[in-house]
Amino acid sequence: MLFLNLNFDMAKLYTKCDEIPLYKFIEAYDGNLKALVISGKASEEELRLTFSRIMDEYNQIIKNKNLQFAVSKRSLIINYYTKISIISAILNFIKLGEIDKIFDLLAIVDIKNVNIETVADAEKLINKIESSLAYIRLRLKMAQEQLDKTSQINRRVDFTKERMILSAHFKMRIDDKTYTAAEYANLVRLMLNEIEEVKKYGK
Repeated sequence: MLFLNLNFDMAKLYTKCDEIPLYKFIEAYDGNLKALVISGKASEEELRLTFSRIMDEYNQIIKNKNLQFAVSKRSLIINYYTKISIISAILNFIKLGEIDKIFDLLAIVDIKNVNIETVADAEKLINKIESSLAYIRLRLKMAQEQLDKTSQINRRVDFTKERMILSAHFKMRIDDKTYTAAEYANLVRLMLNEIEEVKKYGK
């Protein structure tokens, strides 16, 4: 995924569960997305999408039942953001008079059979593009609201309480500064598997 990051220095971010320390993961989970930054600066959009991918990976490890819905929605949201960036580029090219650069981009956002010969043609195209942009933004808002509702119901975890349960189960201390999110998620999955086995077959 290519981020159009024109207003920020190149940022180095935690992007995978086996990279990010557990305490940083928990900070991001609780809303401080700047915990993902190792160095440099990143846009809010880049941080949000990066953490979405980390959460998808985390949920895959622990086998979250709502993963399929969340992944599909996040994929859709990323697609909408990409189209918005492309449309912004198209509008800039039109303003600069660089019409020859827009046709391949138009196809990506499903605007086809474009013929620009007059100013009226250009104005008609701009209206069509702006209408498409408004529709994409509306769909983006709806997808984000659906994902947020699912997240509020299913995502909230009390990591302090959960770590205490894991520590008691495995009889060891879980240090959030030495464990990665991936290592922690695998412990959660292992504990859940063991509990399921006990329920099925008894001790």
